[in-house]
Amino acid sequence: MSQLAKSGAITEKEAELCKSETITLDLKEKPNRFSMYSSYVLNELEELVGRSEGFWESIELAESLEEKQVQMNALKKRTAEVVAKGVRIETALDSQKQKHNEISLSSLLTTKGIQAERL
Repeated sequence: MSQLAKSGAITEKEAELCKSETITLDLKEKPNRFSMYSSYVLNELEELVGRSEGFWESIELAESLEEKQVQMNALKKRTAEVVAKGVRIETALDSQKQKHNEISLSSLLTTKGIQAERL
């Protein structure tokens, strides 16, 4: 948050407000064999939807943290709509390499049952 405030993306007040919020983890079972890769692919889809439909520009031009959050929520909703319509995403997943990477990364986490994943 400090870096965002330093760069001017948000105000110092917005940074302090964000820092004061409690972060709650929602721990869950892995829904599929390659959830880290799936999370990455879905994040890339969100980025694509955001850029192609103008969400990122709206987020960058937002004048308040609340306005940015509204735009981010709209982007997440739109991405969910695209997924719900049955978009087909073809990837170059190497299942053996991905399994090795996930085991390696998960072994670095000290709490059992947590997986490395962007939220």
